[in-house]
Order: sequence, then structure tokens, then C-alpha cells
Amino acid sequence: MSLENKPRILIVDDSRLMRMILTQHLHAHGYLVISVETVLEAVDLIRHQNFNLVLAEVNLSGVSGLDFLLWLKKNKPLLHVIMMAPSMQEEVKAFVLEHEALYFIKSNNYDTLMQIITLKINKRGFDIQIKDIILFDLAQLCILSGRPRSISLADPLSDQDGMIYFNSGKVVHAEIGEQEGEDALLRIMRMPKGTFSEILPWSEPEEETIYMPFDMLIMGIATVIDEQDRDKGTHDSLALGKKENAESLPLMLIVDDDNLIRRMMVDYFSMQGFSVKGLASAREGVQWLSENPCDLVLADVYMADMTGLEFLEWIHDRGLNAKVILMTSLVSDHIVKFAAQYGAVKVFRKPVILGELEAFIRYLFSQRYFAGKIRNINLLDFLQVISFGKACKAYKVHDLALNIKGFLYMKEGSVIHAEYGEMEGEEAFFEIVKIQRGFLSELFFAPPAQQSIDMPLTRLIMRTMGRLDGSMSQLDDSRQFGRETFHLRVSSAKIEEYIASQQKFNELTIGERLGEFAGIIVGETSREEALQLLQYYKKEPSLTDSDEYSLVYDDFGFTLQLDANGCVEEMVFDTHFRGKTSRGIKIGDDIHKAVLIYGKPRFSDQSFSVWNKISFFCDSGKITSISLGAI
Repeated sequence: MSLENKPRILIVDDSRLMRMILTQHLHAHGYLVISVETVLEAVDLIRHQNFNLVLAEVNLSGVSGLDFLLWLKKNKPLLHVIMMAPSMQEEVKAFVLEHEALYFIKSNNYDTLMQIITLKINKRGFDIQIKDIILFDLAQLCILSGRPRSISLADPLSDQDGMIYFNSGKVVHAEIGEQEGEDALLRIMRMPKGTFSEILPWSEPEEETIYMPFDMLIMGIATVIDEQDRDKGTHDSLALGKKENAESLPLMLIVDDDNLIRRMMVDYFSMQGFSVKGLASAREGVQWLSENPCDLVLADVYMADMTGLEFLEWIHDRGLNAKVILMTSLVSDHIVKFAAQYGAVKVFRKPVILGELEAFIRYLFSQRYFAGKIRNINLLDFLQVISFGKACKAYKVHDLALNIKGFLYMKEGSVIHAEYGEMEGEEAFFEIVKIQRGFLSELFFAPPAQQSIDMPLTRLIMRTMGRLDGSMSQLDDSRQFGRETFHLRVSSAKIEEYIASQQKFNELTIGERLGEFAGIIVGETSREEALQLLQYYKKEPSLTDSDEYSLVYDDFGFTLQLDANGCVEEMVFDTHFRGKTSRGIKIGDDIHKAVLIYGKPRFSDQSFSVWNKISFFCDSGKITSISLGAI
């Protein structure tokens, strides 16, 4: 297996011996391992790299493992986490399980830990034959798998096939016809329907043309598609505002106690052809939904008597077949996590730009279904992605190793029945999840003879994962620990403060006119002054790489060169540096862009170009490092 195909695991432990033991075990099982000593080192890596799983010690100095877990679940909710310690109090175990992580007692057998990790992140999984899936969900499935994938998409209305490339949990390239990058992805996402297939073996695209995170991409694409359809007056499946397509529009309920905002939204969406009901409180919403069908609920979060979050929870617990979008002027990590846990499709910040909201709704309800087969998918990933559609689904399961067949039935986002051989219910679901190599094919849905599972999908998955690591009893026991009974002092504030300082640092620009960066001026600032200035941004030099004549900051690609008097004479920024010059040049830009902005260099060749106080070093025309200092 090539390095790019190996699952990536991050170990966070201040014991060097423990890091060595875990790394040795994980390498032997085919994993790519990176280990660090502190949480802040781990945060830097996770913010800029993709990992399949984190193994973290609970009892870390400075920022604890539980602080880290809290931050991870706020900011990387899909990342698998296992917390470790030589021993754990019951309230610590309960905290870990409540935050959808697993725990491991270090004195236990490490082969058991390897089994837990294999079950948690093993992506060999299922080959799945899909009858209908929207491209957004298909892309999310490929991203969750973390594997390099090339997906070919055929449009029956044209002769051209599109191709989307995935690698390390993100979209890296798209092409169709003569178009590449984001323009090609936009065109592909406009396909009304078709088929898809995975191209094997995977081959890397000639170049990466897409760098934006997919969730940001899809919002932009939805808005562009809607605007283009309006400009052209087209009547495809996204132009749902036209009268001839009114029957395809979702029936919408808007709940907001601000009368002006509610009336404005009702008027706007009514003018666009939507069927809209506006109510002033969540209590009224509960009563109305109890008596009327609804496709989409737009709800404010902060309302008197019953909040939007409580309203969302009520909709979720009743299993209503309605998608929910929340709106709030104060978008917090708690709200985003709660919304995801209870099935809301998105949280919009107020004041809401109605055009963007409408575009998102149109895309959400567009009937752009594709059929095809995708390989090596984790079953739990698949079920979570499919659950957001809240459709009735039936699947036939085939355990290829044991030649045992089974069935899964889904309704309104939850698994309601499972069969595996002679087993039924949760026991059957547990055995299906354990399948290491299987085939899943979609059937026409017919209600099962009985409903053997009665719980939300998130709860079912937590119970299943608890059983897989042998901690089912602790998972059930953890319910007795109400949040008010915890005596743990857990906070992600130190991590957020650290990230804020990093962001402030990344917002700094290289002042090429004066030879200045972060208050450090070439030819004027001493070693001691430079150290003090960088400590403000919580930057410490590498003890191993720095010496009398240099201060090396490896983590963000910055080196200070000092003269014999201890004064800064040059600053060098390498490929890890994420800032830019005051005139907008950054690492990775084409050198011709610098020439256009700065004019003709004093001297240059194929590998570098030099101006008065700034120099750019290049490889194949791309800037690889920047030097600040008189030459």
C-alpha cells in the first residue's frame, strides 16, 4: 500500500516511550503514524492535515487531553478519537463517551487497541450499488472515506463525461470537456441526472486545481447555479421558482418571533413560488407540525418559551420527515454541534442573505439523482450520509467472507430494522457493522414486517461502537452522569486562544519596503527583541535547529539570520509560511505575478529574482521561498 493510501493516525502523548510503543504497533498494522508531545502541536497538524484517527493521553500537562477532545468535537466532529490513560475515573469515562469518543486503559492488551482502531477507521468495508444519490452526498461519501478516488460521471443528455478527483479527504481536481477546476465542478454539479463509476486504479491528476473546502465550494456552486438559471430563464430542476415546477417546491414553515424578519421572509419566499407558513413561536410550530405535513422548517435559535434548538430536538425525536435549517445572529460551536447531532442540514448566520438561502434550499431539494457503484466504503459513513435525506431505503447485505446475507431498512433518517442470518434487530446490526468485506445493494423499499430498532441513528452507532471496544456497560452507565454532576474542569479556551494568536500571526504581512515583519526590522532588531516580539504570537524557536546566528521557527516556515553583533540581517520564509507580502505575493504564486507587481528585478535567473529588499526563490516558475533583507 502506498503512503497516500494508508490511514493516518495522530498520537498525542507526553511519554516518549509510549509514543514509540504505539507507533511500532500501528506501523506493524499498516498505518501511517505521526506522534507529538503536546496538544498545541497536535492542533497545528490537524488544522492543516487530514487524519483518520487521534489517539490522545488524557493526563497531559498544560492543555489536557479532555480539553483537546472538547475542541476536536467542536471543530472536527467527524474525526475518530480514542482517549488513553493508565486508569480512568468513571466521570472521565462518561465524559469521553458523551463526546462520542472511545477510551483505552493503557495496561490492557495492545492487540485489543489495534482491533478497536481497525473497526473504527477500516475503510475496506463495502462495495455499494446505489440506485439514487445526489452528487452532494456522493462527494461527501468520498470525502469521508479519506481514500484517493476518481469518480466518472456520465450525463445522458450530452456526450461528455465529467471526472472528479478526491484525495486526503477533499476534492482536488475536476474536469469536463475543456474545462478544469471549479468551473468544471460547477458544470458537473449542474448535471440533471446520470450514472457514476469509480475509475480503478486511481491515478493522480496532472495538477491540483481545487483548494477550497467542499462545504464552502458547494455553497458557492448552489448560488452560482441559481443565478445562472435566473439569468438564462432556464426551466431545469433547479429553476423551482417557476410556476410549471411549483409542485416540486418544498412546503416551508418559517418560525421566528421577530415579526419584521418573519414577514419579510414569508413575503420573499412566497414571491419566489414557495408555499410558506409563518409562525411567531416554536410552541405554535409544534402544534402546526402535529397536524400538517412539511418539507422544510426554517427556525430562529433564540426564541422565548421554547428555543429553536428545543424545537429541532422535538422534530428529531418525533421522526418527522422535514429538513431543518436554523438561523441565529450568534453562531457558536455548541449550536453547530447540537444542530448536526439532531439532523439540521445547516445553520445560517443572521442577518440572512435571502438569495443565498434560497439558492441553498433549491439545491437541497433538487432531484439530481445518480446511480452507480462505489467500492471500499465504510458502512457507518454511508448510513450517516444517506440518513440526511430522510428517505425510506432498503438494502440487501452480503457478508462475502462468511457468505451470510442480511437486510437493512431505513425510514426518516434512522435504521428501523436489521436482519443478519437468523438474527434481527440491534444484534443483527452489530454483526453487519463487523463485516470486513461485504456487498450492499439497494432494493425497492417495502416496509418490514416488524420494526426491531427504535432509536436515532446517532445513538445506534454509539451503542454499536461501544460494544465493539468492549465498553458497552460504561456507555450505558454514562447516562447516569448528568452534565451538572461532572466535577471535571474541561475547557477548550486555551486552544482557541492559541489558534487566535496563530491567525493573528498569519494575517501579518511582509513589509518589503522597510524590510519588516511582525515588528522585526532587518538591520535594526536584536535577537532578544525578536524573541520578545514573536512570543506575543506564542512562537518559540526550535531548540535543535537554532544556533548563535539563526532563530528557526519550523512550525510556520520562518528563519531569522543574525549577524556577528546579534542583529537581524535577513528573514527567510519557506513553504510552510502561510502569509503574504504587503503587495499580495505568497508562496506558490507564479514568479511572473511578482514581476508584474514589483517591476523588473535588479537581477534574476531561473531560480531566483532579486529586488531592493526582497527576493523570491523559484522552482519551475513557482515561488518556493521569500527572503527579506538588503542584498
